[in-house]
Amino acid sequence: MAITDQMKQIKELCDELGIDPHIYANVKEHGRLIFRLSEFCVFKKGDLKAGRIAPPDPKDFMGDKK
Repeated sequence: MAITDQMKQIKELCDELGIDPHIYANVKEHGRLIFRLSEFCVFKKGDLKAGRIAPPDPKDFMGDKK
């Protein structure tokens, strides 16, 4: 999947969750982020929209594993 397709999917998931997709503009692990956002859509959307949990942190998807 091309990066532009992945970013389009990230934007669609963010729109569904009410998250600003621009916070993920510089992430490197697109597939991992898509998986995490999809998980939020299925299992945690209500908690996220109610403010009980925070959206995934962009820093967790930068590919800087130590």
